[in-house]
Amino acid sequence: MPRKTRKIQSNTTVLIVVEGTTELNYFSEMKAVERIPGITVIPKQAKYSSVTSIFKTAFEEQKTKVYDVIWCVFDCDTISKTTPYAKLEKLKRQAEHNNIHIADSLPAFEIWFLLHYVIPKKYYTDQESLIKELQIHLPEYKKSMHSLYSKLKTLHKTALEHSRKLEERNKNDEDKSASFCNVHKLFEEIEKLKK
Repeated sequence: MPRKTRKIQSNTTVLIVVEGTTELNYFSEMKAVERIPGITVIPKQAKYSSVTSIFKTAFEEQKTKVYDVIWCVFDCDTISKTTPYAKLEKLKRQAEHNNIHIADSLPAFEIWFLLHYVIPKKYYTDQESLIKELQIHLPEYKKSMHSLYSKLKTLHKTALEHSRKLEERNKNDEDKSASFCNVHKLFEEIEKLKK
C-alpha cells in the first residue's frame, strides 16, 4: 500500500522595515498574536531613523532573495525635516520599481493608532499634537509602548475603514501637508496573501 504524503504548504515571508521602536513593537506583537498560517511576518528596524537607512535596509534585504514581500514603514514628519522632497520621491520611485511597498504616515505612525477611534484632523503641527489627540482615546499611550496591538485589535476593522476614508478625503487634494496614513495597505496585502 502506498504511503500517504502530506502536501507541504509554501510559506510567504513578509519583511516590514520600520523606522523606530514604536513600529517594531507593534508589528512584533502582531506577529506573535496573529500566527497567520502560511505567512511569516518579520519586522526589522533600520539602523538609523532616516528614509535613506530604511530604503537601504530594504534594498539590501531584497538582494538576499529571502523575502517574498517587503514593506517600508516610516513617519513623514521627521523624514521631511531631514530629507529633501525630491530625494524622498526618487527613493519611493526606486522602491516601487523594485517591488518594495511603502506604508508611510503624516505626521507619524501614531495616526494609525488614532484611526482605530476617529478620522484624524486634516492638519497636525507636529507629532506631539497628534499624540495628544490619541491620548484622548488612549490615555495611557506612550512612545514605544508594548501590547498596543492587542489593546487595539478589536478596533482593527474600524481603523481600516477610517484609513480608507482618510485616503479618499486626500485623493484629489494637492496639499502635501494634509495628514495621511498608508498602513492599511500593508494589512490589505497580508489579507490577500492569506487567501
